[in-house]
Amino acid sequence: MHPPYRIIIFDDHPLIHEGLKQLLEGEETLTIQSCATTPEELEQALARTADLLILDLNIKGKSSLKWVEHIRLQQPKIKILAFSSYHTPGMVSRALNKGVDGYLLKDTTKAELLQALDTLLRGELYLSPRIQVPGQLQDPIFQDTFTRFSNLTSREQEIAKAILQGLSSQEIADRLFISLHTVQTHRKNLFRKLGVHSAAELIRLLHDTVDTGNKNRKQLPPESAG
Repeated sequence: MHPPYRIIIFDDHPLIHEGLKQLLEGEETLTIQSCATTPEELEQALARTADLLILDLNIKGKSSLKWVEHIRLQQPKIKILAFSSYHTPGMVSRALNKGVDGYLLKDTTKAELLQALDTLLRGELYLSPRIQVPGQLQDPIFQDTFTRFSNLTSREQEIAKAILQGLSSQEIADRLFISLHTVQTHRKNLFRKLGVHSAAELIRLLHDTVDTGNKNRKQLPPESAG
């Protein structure tokens, strides 16, 4: 992909379209190619190749996550940024499991919007700072099951945890006091070990692993009455 990057907005509120246009006005590397308020308009927008889709998660009172698979079939390389007023762990988890590449809250600033778009266009995951990794990923079984089957080194585990927190490679390098090249090398190694190709795939893998582990846990028998 090369700038200017082409963006599609799918939101059923024209006011959101206008607001995003104003925020991105003057950005030479970004251009809003089309805006859609209905599924039919989205279909027309997807007829032209784009680099990124800003996806409102609530269209006419219904979840728009059902469109993610169709969007991927139409344009496999497009980056999808979930755009929502809600950030409950369950909703964030569902969005990531469906295959979005980032999650941005609607009360964002221009600086955060630009950061989110830049992060996705670099091929990395973006989560708004106020979004916490879905709670089940913090479960102790993560340490037991995931670490055991993945055979990650301690440094790779640190970087995996930072990725789950939504940090970019540069932010991870700054936090761990190592070079960007070192972080990228560790990312490649841990992705290879886990058979994933992106941070979003990593989170989905962890989510599935933890869910499986929870289902396999032995349940304590109920206490007898009296």
